[in-house]
Order: sequence, then structure tokens, then C-alpha cells
Amino acid sequence: MKKNVKSFCSKISADPLLVQGAGGNVSWKDGEILWIKASGMWLAEAELKEIFVPVSLSMLEDALLHRDYAFSSSSLDRHNLRPSIETMLHVIMPQKFVVHLHMVNAVAWLVRSESDAEIAEALGNDFSWVLVDYHMPGADLAKAVHSQLLSNSSLQLVLLKNHGVLFGADSIDKVENLLDKLTEYLNTNPRLIDTVAIAHLENLLMLLKDSGYELCPNEYLNKLVCDPILYERLQDSWAICPDHVVFLGPKAACVDDPKDLPHYLKTLDPETPFIFLKEYGVLQMHGVNRAKLEQLIFYLNVALRQPIGCPMNCLRSDEISRLIEWDAEIYRQYINR
Repeated sequence: MKKNVKSFCSKISADPLLVQGAGGNVSWKDGEILWIKASGMWLAEAELKEIFVPVSLSMLEDALLHRDYAFSSSSLDRHNLRPSIETMLHVIMPQKFVVHLHMVNAVAWLVRSESDAEIAEALGNDFSWVLVDYHMPGADLAKAVHSQLLSNSSLQLVLLKNHGVLFGADSIDKVENLLDKLTEYLNTNPRLIDTVAIAHLENLLMLLKDSGYELCPNEYLNKLVCDPILYERLQDSWAICPDHVVFLGPKAACVDDPKDLPHYLKTLDPETPFIFLKEYGVLQMHGVNRAKLEQLIFYLNVALRQPIGCPMNCLRSDEISRLIEWDAEIYRQYINR
């Protein structure tokens, strides 16, 4: 069973529209044990190293019975890996195999201000599903999802606004079929934008000398600063999901004029991973890690799937503060440093 799960994880991790860095999770129930991906581990490494940890399913179910959504489980293997911060979600879902993903094609709908009716039309009656408003990951989200399951125990799919999807089935084959079907029903074509060459390259390189930043080698990301609609979204629609805020910060670092860059660099938080220089290019901090790059690509993929003029819901300032100060997320960042 574990071999099949690991193969499934490797397969979906090859698609950046399904899995990004340490995001997402997979679990399965085996008697009295729930096997779940450890916090901060990557699904892409499922066949390369041990990313799953065993936890007591009976203890988690007892906590759920007493509505203790904040119950903290620990690994039965007594090693340093922590179970996912979303472990309780996987207990709440009654299916043997449970998958939680930040699917681009789903999140593209789930961040829109007025998409409930569109989602209902797209999914129709071909799924047993429910839509849940945004809640802080962990206990708050588990409580909200559990209330839906108590009303309808046959739910197989939970759509989480500004977050992702949660779904389950009793075999890996059925999980794959459900994922394929969901991908088909929620498919959204991205807006096509030509990637523009970086302007005045030599001058820009001079500005960056000894700054701690360099040009991002991923040309695809230049769409964010070369398309005026995307650049505007950076400024007014940045904090779209928990992982986005945790890995990339609460606000996009945007600079409209390259002449302002030297002064801006002096006032910038030194941990800022990216600077968006309008019509010039995306700048990245020296040594920026792959987790942050994948998260920025995720953001671009979501933004490209928004209709022009369509307002996006973003996390509020208090919701952002809770995420950034949360010990569980600080730990996950430490693992992915």
C-alpha cells in the first residue's frame, strides 16, 4: 500500500499545477494508524526518502469525538519529524486515502470574490462536494470542515476558499480517477502573455551590484512585471493563500522606477525573497530556495487564470499576522530554509 501511495505522490508532484514545493498532503489509514506526510516534507521526495510518519488514529478520533480540533499528535516512530499541521483534516475525512492539494485550477476559482455559482455550475451533481469559507489552517479549519461532514458524511470533496482542495476515496485508483475528473471539470485556461526580454540589462546589473539580489533566471516570472494587469495584482491582490504568505511574505515588494531601486534596497526587509521591478524584471535574493520559487510560480499561474477585471479575495491583515506568527508555520519554514 505504501509503495502505491509513494508512486502516486511522485506522479502528481511532477505537475506544478497540482503540487508546489512542500505544499499539499497525502494520508492513508491502516488499522489503528494514520500515515501522513510530515510537516515541511515534499511529496516529490516520497520515493527518495521517508516523508510519512505514523500517528495514533484512535487518539485522534477520540480528540475529534471531544471536539478537540487543536489536539497535537506526535509520531509513533519517535523521530524528529512532525506530523502535518493539517493532520486532523485527514482524520475528519472518512475515506481510507485522503489528499489535500493546492490545485492551481481549483484555487483560481477559490480566490475570486464571486465564484460560488460558477463553481456549482462547473461541478454540477457529479461530485458529493461542499464549499468552505477561508479559515486559519489547523484547528479553525478542521472545525469548519468537520461541521460540514457532520451534516453530510458522504462528502468526498471539500473546496477550501483561498486554500485548496481536500478529497478522499477508498483506493488509490479511485483517488486518481477523482483527481482527473476534478481537474477536467475545473480546468481554466491561462491568459496568454508573451514573455518580454529584460529591458536595459546592463544598467540593471549595475544597480544590483553588491545589493544581495540578482535577476531571476526564470523568464516565465517576468510576466508579473511586464504585464500591467499582473503588476497591478501584485499590489492589490497578493496574499491569496496561506502558503503564499508564509513563504513569500505579507506584501509584494514592487518598484515602479529603477531610479528608486537603490534607496528602496536600503529600506527593504533583508529577508524579502523577490523584488518586482516594473517593466524590467523580477529580482531574487541571492540563494533564494526552490520552495519560494515554486510558490511564486504558483501565484503567477493563479493570477493568469483570472478574468480581466475580476476582483480577488485576499487574506485580511489579522489573518496574515496569525499565519506569520504561528509556531507551526515557523517550523515549516525552518525545514524548507
